[in-house]
Order: sequence, then C-alpha cells, then structure tokens
Amino acid sequence: MTQDRDPQPIEVVLVDYPSELKAADPTRGRPLGPYVDVGTRIMQLLPGAVFDAHGEGLYTRAAYQLALRVATDAPTAVHVSVDRIEGLRAIGRLAAGTGWRVIDPRAATFVDIDASLAAGHVVPFSLRVTAWEPGEPAAPPHRVRQWSSISALAFLVLVIAIGLPAAWGQIARLVGSKNATLTEAALAERSTLADLRDVATAEQAFAIMTGAPPRYAPVAALARDEPFASINITPPLRAPFASSDRHGYTFEFIGEGQTALEGALQPIGPVYASYVYIARPKPGTPGARTFALFPDGRIFATAESRRPTRQDMEVVEQP
Repeated sequence: MTQDRDPQPIEVVLVDYPSELKAADPTRGRPLGPYVDVGTRIMQLLPGAVFDAHGEGLYTRAAYQLALRVATDAPTAVHVSVDRIEGLRAIGRLAAGTGWRVIDPRAATFVDIDASLAAGHVVPFSLRVTAWEPGEPAAPPHRVRQWSSISALAFLVLVIAIGLPAAWGQIARLVGSKNATLTEAALAERSTLADLRDVATAEQAFAIMTGAPPRYAPVAALARDEPFASINITPPLRAPFASSDRHGYTFEFIGEGQTALEGALQPIGPVYASYVYIARPKPGTPGARTFALFPDGRIFATAESRRPTRQDMEVVEQP
C-alpha cells in the first residue's frame, strides 16, 4: 500500500438482505448463489475487477482500491475493504446493480452512500434503511448556442447567395464532414473497448472455473457452445466474439505458457497461463490506436504500429 493511502481502510459488507428485517445484521443475508456466478456478476458491474480461485478479488482505480472477499462455498456476503472514501462510488454501483444492502459491520448500520461521499466518512442511514440506489438523472441543461457576428454575417451571405434551404444543407454538409471522422473513430473505439472489457470479465470467470493456478482460453473458444454443453452452462462470451473482425478492428489472442485441462472442460482445447488480447485498427478505420488487454483486466494503448505494452498509456474506465 502506498503512503498516500488512508491508513484505516473502510470495511463494509454487501448482503442480499430481506426487506422485512430492519436491523443491519451482515450474518442474516440470503445465499448469493455459486461463487463463480457471484464473482462474474461483480466483474460485470466493475469492469477490471479480478478474482482468484480462493475468493479474493481486487478492483483498482487511480483514486482508490477495493479488496473483495467472497466465500467459495455457498457465499452469503461480499466483504469489501476500501482504502479511500471515493471507493464507495463503486460500492454504490454494486448495490444498485444487484439490490444488495451495504452494511457497516463495526456499527451494525446500513450505509448511506451519498451522505458518506459528501461527508468524507461512513454515514449510517438515519431515517431510512433501504439500499443505496442512484437517484433520477438530472435533466441536461438547456444549451443555447451563441452566434458570433462573423458567423451570422457568413450565414446571411450564404442565404443571399443560394437561398435558405440550400444554405442549411450546405452548413449541414460542412459540419458533417468536419465531425464524421471524429464521431466514427469514437464509436469504433468505444465498441472495441467494450469488447475488451467483456473479454476480461469472461477470462476471469473462466479462470475461476479452472481453479488455481489460473488458466485462460482463446477468446473464440469462450464463445462456442460445444465446450460448455457438457457442464450445462452458456458460453462466457456471445457468438460474435468467435470472429476476429469486429468494429473495424482485428482482434488477436496471444497465449503464453500453453497447457491443457482435464475433466469436463477438456474439450475447450489448449489453455494458457497468461495472455495478451490485441485489437488493431484495420487500414482506413478511423482512429489509429491499438489496444492490448492483459489478464489483470488492464488495457493499454498506443498510436504506433506495434503491440502495446504495460509501459504505454493505460485506458482507465471512468469511475
């Protein structure tokens, strides 16, 4: 732990708590389901979170870190240690996405996430005992576009020259041609990064299933029905992930330390001790960055024509 971290971590417990119970007792939570399902659910809500086969997990962001602990045998709670108060934002996302209640085990009270973030320390609910849920999103402010005198004069000249309908069409073409490339690039990158985060979650879920030491499968294998049919579960990834061409990018799985599985998952084929998953833009695709996903869920990018490394710029999802 670095020296700039708060010395006393914040401890909370997430439980599926019956609504009829008003006292905050972390031992009375309902079963959360199999550990694999619990870990996968958390990783979906907190992309970049990682778990091992022993129920220990980490979710690291620039401003805070969460250490998570889940029982691997019939879990009824998720124990979380947060090194900074800002980490309660992630706890709030988990509570909102699952319906779990947030409890301060030391004070045996429900935690008010919004009030805690505002106060800078854990604040219990005083008048209500419901789980934190996000409020209604604020209405976007009404933005009034200001016209400069030069813009107004240019528009007036254009209207006089070619008429009002044609003028509007010409302006639309000019604005469209200026922004189209940027918009296409942003959409392509957004879709690609979403795929990379889905792969990170799927690989971590597969590593949990295989046990220690963690092993990872080629992405295409995680999108096929056949290897998982024998254990009656759906593939961790959707069928489109079996294709290496998506969103104007070419995806490549590079495995390191090849080995094999035994038992029910053997049909999946070769697995690896580590991997890098690369997304390269095709020639002519707007946006020139290449991305690399690593087993810890971190993504790095470079504008150069090479494979990104951990020394390149990290792509961090906003909290």
